[in-house]
Amino acid sequence: MFNYGTLRLFFGKILIGSIFIAFSLMLFLSLISFNSEDPGFKKIVYEQNIHNYLGFFGAKLASFMLVFWGHASYIISLFFFSKGFKLLLGIGYIRFFRRFFLILIGITLINLFMTLIDVKNYEIGLITIFFFDLIFQVYQEQINNYLILYGGSSFIFVVGILMVMYGL
Repeated sequence: MFNYGTLRLFFGKILIGSIFIAFSLMLFLSLISFNSEDPGFKKIVYEQNIHNYLGFFGAKLASFMLVFWGHASYIISLFFFSKGFKLLLGIGYIRFFRRFFLILIGITLINLFMTLIDVKNYEIGLITIFFFDLIFQVYQEQINNYLILYGGSSFIFVVGILMVMYGL
C-alpha cells in the first residue's frame, strides 16, 4: 500500500487514478439519468430536449452502454471506480486489461443467464443477444429440457459472478 515508486510514477498513478474515477462518476451519472427520449444510439433528437445530467455526451454514453451491455453497465462504472481508487492509494495497475476483459465476459455471462431464465424488466445488451442467438440455434432441442436449461444457466451465472468478482 502507498507504493508509488519514483516521483514520475507517483504523478502518473495519481493522474490515471483521477481520470478513472472521473470517468466512472461520469458513466454512473449518465446511466442514472438515462432517459429514452434523449439522443442516443441510432437516435437523433434536438439538443434542447436532453434530460441527462451530463447533456448530449452523457445521453450518448448511457445509450451506448445500455444498448451494448444492458443494465450490467453499472458494473463497468464500479470497475473503473475501484481501479482509480486503487491507483490513488498507490496499489499497482497489474493485469488491468485482463481484469477488464474478465469483467466484460462476466457481464455477458450474467446477461446470458438472465436471458435464459427470461427475467422481466431487465435490459440485456446486443452482445448477449448475439451469443444467445448462437446458443439457441445450436442447442435448441437441449434448451427445451428444463434440467439442462436451469442447470446450464446456473453454471453460466456462477462463472459470470466469479469472473466479475475476480475482475473487481
